Amino acid sequence: MNSTVFFLIFPGSIFVEICGVLTAVFFSVALAMFLCNRKLKQKNQQIQARINELQDHAHELQLMLECIASLGKISYYIGNLSSKMLKNNYNENCSMPLAESFMTDMLPADHEHFRENCRKILNEEVDHFQENYTLLINGELKRHIDSARLINLPKSGEKKLLLASMDVSELEIQSRELAATDSILQAIFDNLPGHIFIKNISSDFSYIRCSPAFSGLLQLRPADLVGKNDFDLFPRELAQLIRNCDIEISRTHGIADKRWFFTTPDGKEHAIRFIARWLMRADGSEWILGFGVDVTRQEHIAGKLRRRNKELRLLLAQSAAEIMLLDKNLKFACSFPAMRKYFPDVEDVDSSTITCRSICSCRCGDTDECAAVQALKDGRNHFCRHACLAG
Repeated sequence: MNSTVFFLIFPGSIFVEICGVLTAVFFSVALAMFLCNRKLKQKNQQIQARINELQDHAHELQLMLECIASLGKISYYIGNLSSKMLKNNYNENCSMPLAESFMTDMLPADHEHFRENCRKILNEEVDHFQENYTLLINGELKRHIDSARLINLPKSGEKKLLLASMDVSELEIQSRELAATDSILQAIFDNLPGHIFIKNISSDFSYIRCSPAFSGLLQLRPADLVGKNDFDLFPRELAQLIRNCDIEISRTHGIADKRWFFTTPDGKEHAIRFIARWLMRADGSEWILGFGVDVTRQEHIAGKLRRRNKELRLLLAQSAAEIMLLDKNLKFACSFPAMRKYFPDVEDVDSSTITCRSICSCRCGDTDECAAVQALKDGRNHFCRHACLAG
């Protein structure tokens, strides 16, 4: 048997070129595979980082739900709408374990209503409900808000049920206490005859609340003053005085006792004595609480007395008689100029703390022997024999 062997003989330059091409192709393929693997690795790392981020976020949400449940006393359940635990042939034997577990401590009067709400949402007749129920827990009545909602997951389209219950007993107690406190406060504002107001230091010293007596001065309703400040209500000069007083209260956290004089829209002049003090609320906001009393009549009488005293002093200054006046406590009130020569050593003779005994250097030890005391008792004239007036 004859065999034939063929040999392909290439020139040296062609062989070298073929090897170079094969080498370039090999390295190109290797480089492409390397780059592809590196991109795939980077992509995998990005995907894994995203997965880790989503897992961390899910963990954060779980912790947040646990914190909310702990702080708000919330119990909740999330389950598939098609779960047998949820429905359990509800229409056949009226049994619903999930609903029954939520009704364990619920008062019997609320059972049927809660079952009916659960039936409607499980049969998708409604997509949510929220009701208040009363539960008997450890012998105490507790108020709860039960809420249920159907959830459609956006990606899978799966339907789930979220059922939550929150103990709102303390919130309702606080709400009732706040309502009672506000009712008492409103009764104080509405019925006290004084002018009461509350201002907000934290904003622009605007009025938050005021009594009808105060708003009535300006012929407005209490609601009309809310949100306004003194520059909106009074002449600028008076408003600036009030603002300066408010700033001082907010700076020193003290109490101010001032009299404000102004004319009301009906043309009447008023003098109001306001006592205002600084308050801080639990949320950190600062208030000014003020209480005012109309002292117009007292100021009118005091003005008359000041004018009478001035007239009396003018008359006394023109008299040559040696006379001094004492009040019922034998304290010095005033004296004629001619009388002053008998007590030149007294520096402030018009001081209300000086008595006739200190002025006259009286040696009387028994009040029954004091002419002034006896004069007050019987309203008759008595002559003092114990004074040591010079001259």
